[in-house]
Amino acid sequence: GAFVLLGVLATLLLAVLNSGPTNKDHLLMVVAQQNELIRVSDIAIKEARGTQARNLAMTTKMSLQSDQASLSAALKSQKVKVSGKELGAAKNPETDKKVTQAIQNNRFDEVYLEFIQSALVDYQKNLNTAYKTTVSKSLKETMKVQYQNASIIIGVDPEV
Repeated sequence: GAFVLLGVLATLLLAVLNSGPTNKDHLLMVVAQQNELIRVSDIAIKEARGTQARNLAMTTKMSLQSDQASLSAALKSQKVKVSGKELGAAKNPETDKKVTQAIQNNRFDEVYLEFIQSALVDYQKNLNTAYKTTVSKSLKETMKVQYQNASIIIGVDPEV
């Protein structure tokens, strides 16, 4: 009887734990967001007319490329593989429409600055969620540094 009860409790516990996104899901979302922010910032480097947008795009791209490399290495050490499909999971066709319209309407810098601020805040929230659900000390440290990097780019106090 006790073994049956333990089996039922274990099954219920596993069902509860598997009901929401896993830490791996959060980590993969962070990597995908990094990829999308790098992609859009690369477009901004080519299309921005003003120094503020161009400099922010370069800073964002270089910082996130570095962050993505360190997070990918940390994930690899945890035996988490990132596929091309997972890397592209955050690509949003709506963003491409806005970028195209902004270029056509000569408003690219303004649209990019609004987009990147909002996207970096969202990225930070996902980093924070992944940080809180991670048990690996090395992954936690990697995400803490990346959170601080995003804070610096956004221009806010980098407290986690």
